[in-house]
Amino acid sequence: MQGFGLLQQRLQAARRLALPPDSLALLVGAIRRRLKQVVWRRLGPFRLTPPQLGFLLVLFDSEAPLAPAELARRLYTDDPTASRVVRRLVAKQLLRQAQDPDDRRRFHVALTARGQALAAELAEVSRGLQVELEQGFSQAELAGLRAGLGKLMANLDRMEADKPQKRGARSRSAP
Repeated sequence: MQGFGLLQQRLQAARRLALPPDSLALLVGAIRRRLKQVVWRRLGPFRLTPPQLGFLLVLFDSEAPLAPAELARRLYTDDPTASRVVRRLVAKQLLRQAQDPDDRRRFHVALTARGQALAAELAEVSRGLQVELEQGFSQAELAGLRAGLGKLMANLDRMEADKPQKRGARSRSAP
């Protein structure tokens, strides 16, 4: 019983730290870095980056061409990053661009035949990664983890929306 009291004391002390070792920020950051390392290794033979993998797979799963902004939304990235990734995949002849018939300033992207074949292969790699990542988790644990991560993302979205404007930054309405 005494060991339990010592554990409780250590946990309480850790909660007082500015950055406790079990901090969600540290854990999520570490998971992100490790996942990126694993994905980079798996993508080596394909000469693709992890963001490029995501774009190809979203388009592979899509029923229709998508605007880069929609790809950015689905992959939790920003528009400039989406534009860069799309440009690189077009240069590799894995995507093709088509002008939006309703708005000539916009375009949509779709997989080329070469992109479709590669994405089919990458889908198998992705499924294998998913199986390995979920190893040892029950369905209930996975559901709980997804729900918790969804709440964490919602909290971050709220925090980002509530952030004060940077000092010295001009508002968009200022001349």
